[in-house]
Amino acid sequence: MAVTVSQDELLLKLLMQTKGKAEIINGRIVEYEPKGDAPGYAEDSITYALSYHVTRVHHGQVVGANKSFLCNLPHRRSFSPDAAYYMGPRGGMKFYPDPPVFAVEVRSENDYGRIAEEERTQKRADYFAAGTQVVWDVDLHSEDVVRVYTPQNPTQPTAFKRGEMANANLAVPGWAMNVDRLFRPKWENENQNSGDPMKPNNDKPPLPLPYSLERSLDPAGTKKAFNLWGTVLLWLAYLYIGFMVLVALNYAWLNYARTHGYYSQGSRIGVHK
Repeated sequence: MAVTVSQDELLLKLLMQTKGKAEIINGRIVEYEPKGDAPGYAEDSITYALSYHVTRVHHGQVVGANKSFLCNLPHRRSFSPDAAYYMGPRGGMKFYPDPPVFAVEVRSENDYGRIAEEERTQKRADYFAAGTQVVWDVDLHSEDVVRVYTPQNPTQPTAFKRGEMANANLAVPGWAMNVDRLFRPKWENENQNSGDPMKPNNDKPPLPLPYSLERSLDPAGTKKAFNLWGTVLLWLAYLYIGFMVLVALNYAWLNYARTHGYYSQGSRIGVHK
């Protein structure tokens, strides 16, 4: 008996076999170019920041690039954002069965121009139709680096510039990240321009972690706790050593007193007559 495979099943199977980022749009597999240096760093930074938030709150799931989320729209069967925050059921070895609640799209070198803008506008509309609550459009060449779109304002985004804290409150409450973290730090460029990219720049101290990230890495303040207990234990060790020194000196003095006749019965110190 012949087994009939539907077109949808065939497309999903082909998508599973596709290398790299791809989506099912209008009944065909659409492949995307890999990210370059700067866009790749930006999407990794967002995934990194979301991961520590999830570790801290123990809620939701962070999904990096080149993953597929299924949907059931008339002209679209899947999404593949550059970073995402997911709240739906797990997919096991298969694709994520639902769209993410928060999706990030980082512009690459060829994501500019009229056609590219129309495609991005349509994709945001598809996200919202599928149930996504927040979409970030990250443009490293624009003064408005992060544009935040929601279903309530699909064409009027909230923009965040460098030095500001961008958020996705409708989808990820309590999380935000500094827009500056989407760009490589200056010391990386300085090392590259020095002619020796493998040589560390030891003349400058490391940059401090942002407060939110530091609290995510150490949510219980264990560093301060270890420092406090370390100080207490050190002082206890000093007191113990001092006490043992006094005991040893006292013992030595008693032996000396008995040997030279300065110690009489009745625990009385004196000279025998």
